[in-house]
Amino acid sequence: MMLRLSSLIPLGLLFSLAAAAPSLAYDRADVRQLLRTNTCPGCDLRGADLENARLYNADLRGADLRGADLNCADLRGADLRGADLGDAILYEADLRQSNLRGATLQGADLRRARTEGAVGLERYGRDDRYGQDDPYRRDDRYGQDDRDYQYDRRTNTRARIEAINDIYRDILERDAEYDGLENWLEALDRGWSLDDVREEIAESDEAIDRLNQIYLEVLRRPLDRNGRRTWTERMADGWSLDDVRDEIEDSDEARARR
Repeated sequence: MMLRLSSLIPLGLLFSLAAAAPSLAYDRADVRQLLRTNTCPGCDLRGADLENARLYNADLRGADLRGADLNCADLRGADLRGADLGDAILYEADLRQSNLRGATLQGADLRRARTEGAVGLERYGRDDRYGQDDPYRRDDRYGQDDRDYQYDRRTNTRARIEAINDIYRDILERDAEYDGLENWLEALDRGWSLDDVREEIAESDEAIDRLNQIYLEVLRRPLDRNGRRTWTERMADGWSLDDVRDEIEDSDEARARR
C-alpha cells in the first residue's frame, strides 16, 4: 500500500512566543516532548502555540500553560489537574471529559469551548463574557456509550505512537519525528494498518539509504535491485535493520571478502 508523505494532510505546529505576552517563554524541549509522547506533566508551556493540537488523553498534570494558544485544540479526556491555564486561549477547544480539578483558569478564553463531562469547572461558574450559552454546561446528548467510545479511541493513541516508534527503531534506528508521527496517525485514522505503515517505511528512501550503507560497509558495493527487494520485503515482514545486517555479514559474499 503506497502513499507519498506529501499527500498526507500536514499538521505541523508552529512553536513561537505569544506576541501579546513577551514575558512568556516556553521550554522548546517540553513542547517537543508533549507533541511526540502526548505526556508532559509539570512542563513549561507558557505562551506555546498549540493551536489545533491533537492532545486528547494528554497527561498535562501541573503543566504551566499560562498564555498558551490552545485555540481549537483537542483536549478531550486530557488530565489537566493542577495545571495553570491563566490567560490561555481555549476558544473552540474541545475539553470534553477532561479533568481540570485544581486547575487555574483565571482570564482564560473559553468561548465556544466544548466542556461536556469535564470535571473541575464547577467552581468557576458562569461568566457573561463567554456569551449567552453557558460554556460549562453538560450536554446530555452525549451519553455514557458515547463517552466510553471516545475514551477507547483516546486510550489507543499512546499505544499507536509507541508502535510507530517501534517500527522506526526497527527499520530506521531512530524515533519518529513529530511530523512523521502525525502523518502515520492520520493514515491509521483513515484505515491503514500498522503492517501498511511498516511496509511503507521499509520502502522509504531513508530505509533504502541505510540498506545501501550496509552493502557499502560489508560487501563494498552498492545495493542492487534484487537485494533491495529482498531486504525491504523482510523488513516489511518484521525483520529489523540489525537482523538484515547480521544476515548480510553471514552471507557467502561477505565471508569471501574477509
